[in-house]
Amino acid sequence: METLEVRAMSGFPITVHKLSGAELGDNSRLIIPEKELRIGSSTVTVEEIIRQTAINYFLLWKTQYLAELRSDIQAAETAAGDSPNKIKPEEIISGPSDIEEYINDIMSQFKSRISMYPKGQLFRVIENTDVVRKSLEDIFEKDNFGLSGQQIEEVLKHKVLVGGAISSFRTNLDRILYDETWAEATDRGTLKSAHIPDGTIGVCPAVTAPNFIRKIVGGMGSGCVEDALKLGFEEKLDGIAPFSKFSKYSVFLEGIESGKYSVARDTEGRYYVVENRLRDIGNLTHITGRELDLVKKPENYLFLFSYERSDTANGKLMFYDPNMQLHVGRGAKLVQLKPNARHDPASLNYCVLLAYIINQNSEIAKLVERVPQTVETKAA
Repeated sequence: METLEVRAMSGFPITVHKLSGAELGDNSRLIIPEKELRIGSSTVTVEEIIRQTAINYFLLWKTQYLAELRSDIQAAETAAGDSPNKIKPEEIISGPSDIEEYINDIMSQFKSRISMYPKGQLFRVIENTDVVRKSLEDIFEKDNFGLSGQQIEEVLKHKVLVGGAISSFRTNLDRILYDETWAEATDRGTLKSAHIPDGTIGVCPAVTAPNFIRKIVGGMGSGCVEDALKLGFEEKLDGIAPFSKFSKYSVFLEGIESGKYSVARDTEGRYYVVENRLRDIGNLTHITGRELDLVKKPENYLFLFSYERSDTANGKLMFYDPNMQLHVGRGAKLVQLKPNARHDPASLNYCVLLAYIINQNSEIAKLVERVPQTVETKAA
């Protein structure tokens, strides 16, 4: 088990412990939930690690989906009419029984993933020291992040906290290009028919780091990506391929439609999302008409920069979409756009297959050379 000392947001040091599913399961592909792990001075069970990871996925789901489902909620209420017995859609979405069902489903998926490819399931954990616990209590007092009081208590009582997790499995290029949806690519998250032990591509279908941990120590998500890349080099793979979704595509389009957002072009041909279209944008040029229509396409959206978050004067650029900043911002290349890949209002169901190239002579390296890696506005 590797350890990494980082500096927390408040200045105190935190030791991050890196572990993989190989340390959570055994060689016979059986999960032992009661198995205990020694992390620093604390002891934690496999079941606790997996459950915490599942709760983190629930928080990601609630953050990205619940706000985007407002239109669906309104449609459901309209369809129900004035029936006195109608169930509020909010209760259907966020009721305790559904939360537990969702968490249990994710736990089942992770147990299956660990059994199929243990070393590909990577976690970053920290000890819940008195200082960390006090910081979390202060954070939860301001924002519950969609957790119930009971779930907050559950987080606070754990001796070890999962700060980030990334899943990966091995497959071949033709297989991952053929699979159109996230469910097909991952066998509905279980990897049972997805993992090919001698596959040359490491696919990462999920990475998560809870917001309340990131309030204490940053870099958990990007650290998990680095862990996956390190595994790819160790396994001598051709590349690591995130199967990622857009996180703000619908917000972007709605902002353009309402006139709140605009898109501007600099003299180098780079495009920026300007979230306050009335602000001073210096020597950039607002675009309209056909050029804007082309820039709004999903294959161009992932290459848009954020004007507000970029330091254009010093050439420090940040992508508008956080998921694209996580991957494209650190060198991943576009391989394939996958429409209708996963039901997700925030991305309008779009996912993208990206690739960090490890073997420069591989088929996937040759493929990305033929795929545009910037905004294209010359197409008809």
